[in-house]
Amino acid sequence: MIKKAFLIFIGLALLVLVYGAMMLVANDNGLLGAMLIGETKTAVRSLVSLLGVFIVLRFLDYLMGFHFKEWLRDAPDHVKGNYFAYRFLGVCLLFGLFAAGSI
Repeated sequence: MIKKAFLIFIGLALLVLVYGAMMLVANDNGLLGAMLIGETKTAVRSLVSLLGVFIVLRFLDYLMGFHFKEWLRDAPDHVKGNYFAYRFLGVCLLFGLFAAGSI
């Protein structure tokens, strides 16, 4: 599924980002620190949403018993493109509404 090295890299990047924001806020009494905290929160929320989209899509494929190797070999290209695009768009819209607080 997701490689452990990739998850470790993302975790460390987030830790460095949060630590940098905390140090900037501790050393600066201006708006720059507050802006950085807000941008960090937005970046973390976006990354968590994309990771959630990926996990939900993989889980739905698992529940349906969907085997990609067989389907990718047999399906025409335009059918594959439509399937992946609409599925990704639907789940991104759902997560976008959830992240915005509309649901």
